[in-house]
Amino acid sequence: MLYESEERQLAFSLSLIDEWYRSGVRQAVICPGSRSTPLTLALLMDERFEITIRLDERSAGFFAVGLAMASLKPVVILVTSGTAAAELHPAVVEADLAQIPVIVCTSDRPAELHDVFAPQTIGQDNLYGSSVRYFYDAQGVFVSEPHVWRSIAARLAQEAIANPKGPGPVHLNLPFSEPFFPSSKSEEEMLSNKSESLSDTGEIVNKAVLLQAFVDEAKKLVIAGRSNGQPWHLVYSSYNHDDRVFQMLLDFIKHGLKVVIIAGWLPRPKALSPFLALRQLAKENGWVIFADPRAWPRTIDGVSIFSYDTLVRSDTVTSGYTPDLVVHVGQRPSSKALTQWCRELHSKGIPHIRFDPYQRFIDPERYISHVIKADIELVAQKVLESEKGKVSPENAHALGKWQHNWLTAEKVCQDTYTSLLYNEEQLTEPKIARFLYQYLSPTSTIVASSSMPIRNLEFFAGPRLDAPHVLANRGANGIDGVTSTILGVAKANRKLQGAQTIGFLGDLAFLHDTSGLIWGQFEEKPDVTLVVVDNNGGAIFSYLPIYDMLPGDYFERAFATPHRFDAEKLVTSLGHHYFQADSINNLAKCLDTAQALSGIKIIFCPVQRDLASENSAFWVSLAQQKVNEVLK
Repeated sequence: MLYESEERQLAFSLSLIDEWYRSGVRQAVICPGSRSTPLTLALLMDERFEITIRLDERSAGFFAVGLAMASLKPVVILVTSGTAAAELHPAVVEADLAQIPVIVCTSDRPAELHDVFAPQTIGQDNLYGSSVRYFYDAQGVFVSEPHVWRSIAARLAQEAIANPKGPGPVHLNLPFSEPFFPSSKSEEEMLSNKSESLSDTGEIVNKAVLLQAFVDEAKKLVIAGRSNGQPWHLVYSSYNHDDRVFQMLLDFIKHGLKVVIIAGWLPRPKALSPFLALRQLAKENGWVIFADPRAWPRTIDGVSIFSYDTLVRSDTVTSGYTPDLVVHVGQRPSSKALTQWCRELHSKGIPHIRFDPYQRFIDPERYISHVIKADIELVAQKVLESEKGKVSPENAHALGKWQHNWLTAEKVCQDTYTSLLYNEEQLTEPKIARFLYQYLSPTSTIVASSSMPIRNLEFFAGPRLDAPHVLANRGANGIDGVTSTILGVAKANRKLQGAQTIGFLGDLAFLHDTSGLIWGQFEEKPDVTLVVVDNNGGAIFSYLPIYDMLPGDYFERAFATPHRFDAEKLVTSLGHHYFQADSINNLAKCLDTAQALSGIKIIFCPVQRDLASENSAFWVSLAQQKVNEVLK
């Protein structure tokens, strides 16, 4: 029996989503469009998937990134053809650099409609270039054997999860042909086995039954998958934990090296984020860890240094607490002072090495001598279990003193910041960052914008007993799609008991992604609170040399870009809750009130942009002064 192309397109789509479900996919983000009808229909009719409809493709892409960032499971994003596919490019770039698994599905016109100026038709072959882990063009695939369809889907999912470059986006281009529905068949033919289900109550019932009949015909083409719910393909990967890597850590311990570990974010489940084995190894051997707040929650653990941005600026610290070795793990923290300190250490001959399970050369300054393809957490666990992994008594005293001095400087710095938090009346950016980290519940997730908010969290957030989780789009470090990413994280978190998602962003990032706040009438709004630092422009440029070099009018117009908009009118017109906080106490009240409400809540915090860099500099200089007094 010959099957019509529309049935094969739907059968192919049904095979795709079943294989993706078998690979752990549970979420799909769909943007409206006709050309994507077969896969849209398959997803909507499969109750195993949670579907979110987003109106704007650019926002939808970052929403999918947020979903996948929070869950670390692949998320499907489906759009129609043409510029809709191009709108996803910024989110694809972020997913690539941040190692976020996203399955990007772009609908396309068939080959005969290309190069003849057909509407909504652009070249989509390898549209995202090297930003994807894997690209597949499904041109002509509908005539393939049905087991090939399962293979294609499983390969895409496995490449997104277990590619040698690490997790990341994959791209499936889908040249669907019209018609998408069996218009060539009569209703009698389609309903030959469904007549008992058809009532006389009207057209709606007829459409539902016709649709189900069409789906049932397509399902006849779908072959069964592997037994026990397994995907068609599975990839098993193991990191390189050979004896050379194990012996390297043993040698660090044997020779009593003073080691600083700079720990940035790695894409791993929240439960594994503290790097427990690495932290224990550092504690036992007198090492210290400079911990980005995204690397693990900032708790007092006797080994972690959180105020490193301030401490490495101190002459007392930089001259008296030089390490013998610097170990880099995960993404780079944002601190330029830390980067400068590492550069100075390199110039003095202090070696730098990097552990990375995917062998990524994260080294803009090019001072890393060894890139070690291994997961340092697993290697650290192996060393802890070894009788040889113990520091010698003769080295233990000196290393313990070195570690103690670092921790003393850390405590002085944190005490200074705490006193400033509650003694200053004016609302400032460092105060907001430190307060949020201290005030929010341990089950909270802070999703920070890539500009000043993540820097202020990194520089000024202090340790606490149980700290919140921190995420940010620090792959490409842009402010595009920040709000949509926050909303995606909120949706991923909403089923976690006691979960609360807080967005922390500036006014420009908020305005940049206003379309992300527009919600369809039938879509459930995520429960999220956005804390917007409103400094009337871009504060980060005040920290750059252009601030001192350019005349004020040039700087304001081209870089600071001040604006005038009525935040309350904008927020309320979109159907969301609006608050304004002008003090820390007021911000606390707003957060408490917002938590009792459902939906999207937005708290604007007006601050003086002209004082931003001055205030940060004051916090840092005062802490340095206190540290120098104690350590000298």
